[in-house]
Amino acid sequence: MNRPIHPMILTQDLSAVGKLSLSAALPIYAAAQVPVALLPTALLSTQTEGFGTPVQLSTHHWLQQTFNQWQTQGLHFSGISVGYLEDINLFPILINFISHQKLPLVIVDPVLGDNNQLYPQLNEDFISKMLQLCQWADVITPNWTELQLLIGKQVLVAHPSWSQVQNSILQLDQMLKHHTNIIVTGIPENQAVTTIWQFNHQFHKQNSSLRPGHFYGSGDVFTAVLGTLLWHKLDFNQAITLAIQEIGRALDDTIATNYERRFGISLKQLLKDLSNFSFKKY
Repeated sequence: MNRPIHPMILTQDLSAVGKLSLSAALPIYAAAQVPVALLPTALLSTQTEGFGTPVQLSTHHWLQQTFNQWQTQGLHFSGISVGYLEDINLFPILINFISHQKLPLVIVDPVLGDNNQLYPQLNEDFISKMLQLCQWADVITPNWTELQLLIGKQVLVAHPSWSQVQNSILQLDQMLKHHTNIIVTGIPENQAVTTIWQFNHQFHKQNSSLRPGHFYGSGDVFTAVLGTLLWHKLDFNQAITLAIQEIGRALDDTIATNYERRFGISLKQLLKDLSNFSFKKY
């Protein structure tokens, strides 16, 4: 008898040009031998940064029909990872689907902004809808800007203290009713970039070297790598540590190969590492 397949759903935009979002997540999950179901939330002619204004096509009508067809076929899934959502109409569709499924793993990357700014195409209503979606997540991966936006900060702090980050995480944890593990990335600290998270009522942090310039899609890649490790049931703290190490290698590879950054980051070494990783030993 054939072994049943329970794919991990990947829900984010798909760019015709640029190795970001779904274009980056798919090879990462494939390298880690995780079966996937793809749900593009929008089709874009290019990624949203570095190429001017892309041509966009929302898929929210198709998304609802897809969920309906999956239900009639009795398909079962091992989890869902939600990334960039531009269309606010997608939130009730996704929340309704997730709330009626018994998914072992729900990951949300609450893409809202960066560098202390909300993305220009988004607004306060969008932040409110994102917060509602995060309430259904087991894990969320906001950057420091997005954490502040989710808790309703009106004046964003560029260089926070340790206590400011802790208090912000605790505030969001309370808003999410202590259900969701919060991993905060991209926190500036001297000549480093820090990731801070809370697990089992303890705070953890890990520093990475500050690399020069901007790396498009690094957050997408971090969340994708983390998702594969959690899908394989690695220890939570260890999965975060390994994901941080792998994204660091990918950034170094991007620098070393002079990879044009608006196309995303170089995944060559990262995919090799995941392909050779022995998940069973964990």
